[in-house]
Amino acid sequence: MEKLSQLAKNKSLFDDRASEIEELSQTIKQDITGLNKQIANLQQVALQRSGSKSNLSKNEQQGQNHSKLVVVGLQSKLASISKTFKNVLEIRTENLKLKRARREKFSQSAAIPSNLPPSASNGNMGSLLLYDDMAASSGSSSFTLDMDRLEQHRIQDQVALIDETDTYHRSRYSAMEGIESSIAELGTIFRQLASLVSEQGEMITRIDSNVEDTALNVEAAHYELLKYFNNISRNRWLILKVFGVLMAFFIFFVIFMT
Repeated sequence: MEKLSQLAKNKSLFDDRASEIEELSQTIKQDITGLNKQIANLQQVALQRSGSKSNLSKNEQQGQNHSKLVVVGLQSKLASISKTFKNVLEIRTENLKLKRARREKFSQSAAIPSNLPPSASNGNMGSLLLYDDMAASSGSSSFTLDMDRLEQHRIQDQVALIDETDTYHRSRYSAMEGIESSIAELGTIFRQLASLVSEQGEMITRIDSNVEDTALNVEAAHYELLKYFNNISRNRWLILKVFGVLMAFFIFFVIFMT
């Protein structure tokens, strides 16, 4: 994901690694789809095991609640990763639009003139040697021949640039179609995750309520333990006082009565 993010943020017009970006996007999309299916299967298993709670012990019920919480945690992590992937694809789409606008701006001067021969539109510019023979047979000057050569080279370069531009536009259009398809599939995954999370909402609320009740019970038990400790402390001093009185009476009896 990190490598894809770096490549998608690249705005260079001449260093666009489209094939690598497409490969990474497909790999991540397949991983997200597979994880979504596995989490859905895991949730189904957890729901099947929780079908008969009345026959389960308290420890088994706690284990089932823990399993459901694990499923919810996995769903949340997958949703976060899917959102990050969607943001990266949107950045890639925006950069493709910017690159296309810049390329169109730079290639505006490469349009084919209206007075080109028919062979230019077909990509076949003819042989320069044929032009040389024609110029020599007609007695044209060397200056005119050089100008014809320069004109032919210029036309060939323009046609090649236009062909390259068309190929670039087709590849960029295909890349944007793939990105839009990936974003649509991620939207489906988001809806599935939202449905799964909503099914766990009641269980999470119940667990939260149980946790609050447990906290109150712990505080009450702590208060009762403190009361019991204070009672024991007071009884201990009372026992020591009684024992001291008995010892004093015993010593007095031994000394004075004997």
